[in-house]
Amino acid sequence: MDITLWGTLPAEVVERICALLPLSKIFEFLKLCEPWSRLPTATRFRQFCAKAHGDLFGIVMFSENSQSFRLAICDPKHEEWSHLELSSLPSGRELVYGRDGGLMCVISHDFDRFKGPPCILVFNPLTGDKKYIRVSSFTASIDRESELYAVLLQLVMDEELGCYKLVFLTQIINPSRGTVYYSESYDSVSGLWSALDSGFVHGDGFLYGKCCHVCFDCRLKKFCSPAEYGKSVRNPHHVYFPNVYPDLTFDPFLIFVRDHRFELDIVEDVETSTEEHLICKAEISECVWQNGWNEKSMVKLAMELPYGRDEAGFLACTRYVFIIADLYGSDCRHHMVLYDKVTSRVCPSTILD
Repeated sequence: MDITLWGTLPAEVVERICALLPLSKIFEFLKLCEPWSRLPTATRFRQFCAKAHGDLFGIVMFSENSQSFRLAICDPKHEEWSHLELSSLPSGRELVYGRDGGLMCVISHDFDRFKGPPCILVFNPLTGDKKYIRVSSFTASIDRESELYAVLLQLVMDEELGCYKLVFLTQIINPSRGTVYYSESYDSVSGLWSALDSGFVHGDGFLYGKCCHVCFDCRLKKFCSPAEYGKSVRNPHHVYFPNVYPDLTFDPFLIFVRDHRFELDIVEDVETSTEEHLICKAEISECVWQNGWNEKSMVKLAMELPYGRDEAGFLACTRYVFIIADLYGSDCRHHMVLYDKVTSRVCPSTILD
């Protein structure tokens, strides 16, 4: 084919053809020249890619010193992982973040100690789009005698309308008045913050220097252990913690996605395990929040673990559940499971470096 023909094709045709390529090839094109690097900013090209690739699964990974970030994306259609280096993200170990619908938001736990107006960064790690959202005037006006910390940050995406909401829970420690908590929400359509004084906020938070699972009653301004509804539960009421101090336990096999909770339990398969390879059954339970956690589904998967439970990682989103063993090893390709909840099948695994 005469390569000069590409210059005669309409831009829409070129964008449509490029959108059909595997993500790894698209990323290579972005590095060729300046015009190609601007391709992800084209609305029409994004629409073509969304139609051609469907739902992707992505992981934002950071270095051991939390100074650099990288995006790993799994393209189930082409059975491959692709990687992008991320820049201009907040550095530091104590980050509070949320994610949903391909977007992420992040703020430092001790954001009040940095110079300049405190902001939440909302960004698309795939396209590089980003926006800094200033915290509410109430949060920004807290007196200097108080210490202000980010406890929980959530992002809920409305993919049909193309808008999102943020939920922000802060801790205010005053030497004379003690500790109080404030919950609020941000609407990307109106661009305004509003107080959140009803309902519950739950997810992965950061408090007193520790990662923890947070369930916060916005009306009572208290942390609680939510009720577990079901036949085996006799007391369906929430258990509230005294002195507005939550249970600081953290289970890496417990993931919150919107109003859903995913929990992983790994059980050894004694019949098929050998001395060299530990074969496990991964049981993934999904619960939905309805004034308490109600079990929705249970999925059982079989996977090979080379070392044991402590070497496994667990991630989830609205469509996919991801389990990986030997997280820091070189042979990860043999110990990964990416489960598609929509099609109820395991996606072919490839190398995640």
